[in-house]
Amino acid sequence: MAPPLTGSRARTVLTSPEGDELEHALRFDFKAFSNDAEYEALIGGTKMALDAGSRNLTPYSYS
Repeated sequence: MAPPLTGSRARTVLTSPEGDELEHALRFDFKAFSNDAEYEALIGGTKMALDAGSRNLTPYSYS
């Protein structure tokens, strides 16, 4: 049996101008309030977008 999940989770979705989507799940090793998880997802998504070569970003939050 797998151990229970601990920490918090978030998800980022990068969408290209053409509508292609790249989805990524994030898991944190700490319990986080909703705002904390949103900020961590924003940082993770921004790093992922920059690594993919993005130069123009428009962040959205659906909380």
